[in-house]
Amino acid sequence: ELGPFEDATKHYRFLGNWEPGAMKSQTPAQRYLREAEECELNAEKTTNWADRDAWSRLAADWKKLALGAELNPRHITD
Repeated sequence: ELGPFEDATKHYRFLGNWEPGAMKSQTPAQRYLREAEECELNAEKTTNWADRDAWSRLAADWKKLALGAELNPRHITD
């Protein structure tokens, strides 16, 4: 299993599935929450405690970004 920092491209799974227009219909907060969910899934899958902790911290950071985007939607730009 890859840790979150061994291959950064694996973290951004949505980039491989990106479709034109799909991202535009989402608010930044929605996108950040989707990233948080992906990190949480990766944390659940890994058996390495250090990787689990790193994925969990990344999820928490994405959730903070989502909250900030919800509280101040004009400040965050895509």
